[in-house]
Amino acid sequence: MRITDINIDIKHITNGLKPLKMTKLNQCVLIAGKNGSGKSRLLTQITNILAQKPSKQMIHDAPSQIESYKNSIAQAKLNIGYHEQQILLNSQEKQNHEHNIYQQRLAIEQISEEIRNINDMINWSLIKTDYDYDNYFTISFVPKNTDIIDSSDYGINRLHNAAQMASSIGINQMAESAFAYIQMLQNRKFNATHPDMIVSQKDQCVASERYEYLEEIIYAFLGCKIGRDLDGQATIFGFQLAKSNLSDGQKVVLQYCIAIHAQEASLDDHILIMDEPENHLHPSILIELIEKIKKFNPKGQIWIATHSIPLLSYFDPHDIWYADDGLITKYGTVSEKVLESLLGNEERIEKLKDFINLSAIQAVNCYAHEALFSPRVANTNSNDPQTKQIHSITEEYIKLKGKVKILDYGAGKGRILNYKDDKAMSLKQVDYYAFDVSPENREDCICAISRFYTDAEERYFQNEKKLKSKHGEYSFDIVIMCNVLHEIDPLNWFGIFGPDGFITKQLKKTGVLLLVEDHQLPYGEKAYQKGFVVLDTPELRKLFDISNNDRRFDYNDFRNGGRLKAHKIPQSYLGKVTSETRKNALKELVRNAKKEILGLREKEPSYKHGRLSGFWMHQLCNAELTLDSL
Repeated sequence: MRITDINIDIKHITNGLKPLKMTKLNQCVLIAGKNGSGKSRLLTQITNILAQKPSKQMIHDAPSQIESYKNSIAQAKLNIGYHEQQILLNSQEKQNHEHNIYQQRLAIEQISEEIRNINDMINWSLIKTDYDYDNYFTISFVPKNTDIIDSSDYGINRLHNAAQMASSIGINQMAESAFAYIQMLQNRKFNATHPDMIVSQKDQCVASERYEYLEEIIYAFLGCKIGRDLDGQATIFGFQLAKSNLSDGQKVVLQYCIAIHAQEASLDDHILIMDEPENHLHPSILIELIEKIKKFNPKGQIWIATHSIPLLSYFDPHDIWYADDGLITKYGTVSEKVLESLLGNEERIEKLKDFINLSAIQAVNCYAHEALFSPRVANTNSNDPQTKQIHSITEEYIKLKGKVKILDYGAGKGRILNYKDDKAMSLKQVDYYAFDVSPENREDCICAISRFYTDAEERYFQNEKKLKSKHGEYSFDIVIMCNVLHEIDPLNWFGIFGPDGFITKQLKKTGVLLLVEDHQLPYGEKAYQKGFVVLDTPELRKLFDISNNDRRFDYNDFRNGGRLKAHKIPQSYLGKVTSETRKNALKELVRNAKKEILGLREKEPSYKHGRLSGFWMHQLCNAELTLDSL
């Protein structure tokens, strides 16, 4: 049962409220407002007037009743005509006939009043519901008593009767039945599974499943399991139920758990009233409880009067109404007034907004702070997704060529050598060399190389000339740049790419540059004076002058989310880098960064979105700074 519309005029208001007009009511209706604003009076008024709503049977019987009354009126009119005719024929009985006429006219008046009442009933529209029902009533669904009665000394019959009370729709009697209900279900499960008991398989399953489901609900909301002591008494937190010293909040939650479990089968189409359910309850627990109640009351409705901002913020604004001095209005038209009524003034509202947005603000500020420092060097293991990505692509080339010669450009600590076993990389498969201009991680990298090669010192280079003199030009099958390109100042891209670039000259004509980047870099950094720029697929196409139809340009998207990509760029494309393509790539980054920033500003503030906002703002700023310097 759901109330869909309310239109109660002032003559039907009995408790100081203004006329009530509420429309398009959904499964949950929340009433917000300060103390004395009319929230509780509204719930009481709706409860009282709903009880007056004509039942389905009354509406069904109304047409036949009206027809019967109309027949009675017609008969009364015939009777009047008869008596009037008799008066004309026999004046001696005039007084009796006149009395009968009076009685018939009085009957017509009374019957007409009944017809009017039935028509009023048919047209009764103070409260509209989704369907016509046999009975209209609301159920209070907030525990008012936190003193749960001890049932440990109850006999079997008394325990059973107390437990049965939990199945009655509502929660008013839950303090009397909660502990008894737990004990009874535990006894049933214990007896049904005891080896000395003769119980059908079906009864065993039912008893076990019902008790285990109760355990699940209680554990979900209280974080503890129900136990049993040597005396056969149910326990919680290691103590008998009545001796467990539960807080008032825990007692309220426990009563809700019992109600949800005991009334699940019948709690499907009722109007539940929850007047300030936040008392004693943590906001997240309250929201979870309401969601659980909604699940088991899918055709019903929940009316909630509340001061809880966390609870109000969880629901759709269309479900929220505002009470102020007995007047009920839609939240959407007075949203600021709602916050003012709950918080006091505009300054407190602003403080709340700042607090809610704090995680996003912290993320942006943290990213900006990190962007003042040099890049951190990753030290990963074999489960690192980017390392797996590189291994997977390397294995593809090994299958094609049998053996590949790799240059790890910007090798750091040698992260790509973190294989799960020594067989994954051997001298027969990969000829590995590391290059890094920074000496900071030299020892760590050489140590990683030595796991696979006896000449580790000879495989580590910090100088381009030494590498060229050792290996000459066009000698490597793959050059890997893992989280390196974004650290290189675009002013230096020509020294790496372009017709005479270092990597261009190191790769074989059939070789490939493997660019591996995190395209949502989680940390800010100052890789060079202007920060850092991360080039994704659109920007790389601009930099290397690659058309959208070019199928030789490919990438591997590790998680299919666009964040961890490994772009494979053929050697012949490196020589296409010019001052113009460099500008085009940076301009493309500016355009895309603006789109991302605008998109994030449409989303809810969160730490994740704050981080992304920090990343894209730095991309926009750094790209613009670089373009200015060009």
